[in-house]
This record gives sequence, structure tokens and C-alpha cells, in this order.
Amino acid sequence: MKKNVLLLSNVIKKHELTHLIRIMKTSFFLIFLVVFQAAALDADAQKTKVSITKSVLPLRELITVIEEQTDYLFVYEDAEVNLSERVRVSSGKKSVNDILDQAFSNGTITYEFANNYISLRNSDSEEQLFIQQQAAKKITGSVTDADGEPIIGANVVEKGTTNGVITDIDG
Repeated sequence: MKKNVLLLSNVIKKHELTHLIRIMKTSFFLIFLVVFQAAALDADAQKTKVSITKSVLPLRELITVIEEQTDYLFVYEDAEVNLSERVRVSSGKKSVNDILDQAFSNGTITYEFANNYISLRNSDSEEQLFIQQQAAKKITGSVTDADGEPIIGANVVEKGTTNGVITDIDG
């Protein structure tokens, strides 16, 4: 009789174990499905197709066509980008990336994708910005208290930025 009781408890435990394993397999499969479904939704937005009917058109019209047929919005400064400039693109259904490459092949304007925005910038202004960033100044000095003693561990931050240092033993 004792043998039957042990066998019966083993059967119950085995049944519970198989049920638990079945639940774990199903859960793993569902999590796997959800994760890869979310990854599949991320499409390469620059491959969005746009239909262009004219081969030569003003930049303003090209921007309007792309904004109407896609979710993109263009960001630019009027002073940097001449919207009445005529650009040449091949007509037909092309990706936004290909159209912008053709339109700005002369190199006067550069573009950059950021989320649903396309920022346009005059390529000359980028060079000027780069030169301004390169011209760094080295500033030296010491931080002292009212008695002229150096202050150890004082924070010195460049105004308008997050650049900063902490003073050493010499202030």
C-alpha cells in the first residue's frame, strides 16, 4: 500500500511539472513573437517612395511634394536655403534619400534625417561652424578665497555649457 501512495504522489508531481513546462514554453513563444514583431515594425524610413512628375522644379515645390507624400517635415533657415533655387531630379517613383541626393548633388545644401524631420543646411555654414568650434581658447587661473588662499575642489563651469573642471590643491 505504501508503494501505491508514493507512486500516486509522483504522478501528481509529474503532471504539475509537465503543466508548468507547457506554460513556460507558451510564455517563451509569446514573448519571442512580440519582440520580433516589434523589431519588424521598424522600417527604414529613408526608403519611403515618393512619386515625382517633373524633372526640374523649384526646391520649395520639391519640399512640398515630399511632405505631402510622406510623414517627413523639413526644417531649415530661410537665410541659409534658397527655396526658389531650381533642382534637377529624375521623375518617377524614387526613395526620399535618392531624390535628395539628386537634388543636392551640386553640394551647396546638405541634408540630415532625424526622426520624422529632414534638416536642410547650407554646406558653407557647416564649414564656418566647424571652424568656430575648432578655435578653442585655453583659460588658466586660480580660485582663491577672501584671504588669498587657494580653494580646493571648487567647480569652475564654462558659462552657457556643461563643460567644467574642479580645482586642484593649488586652486
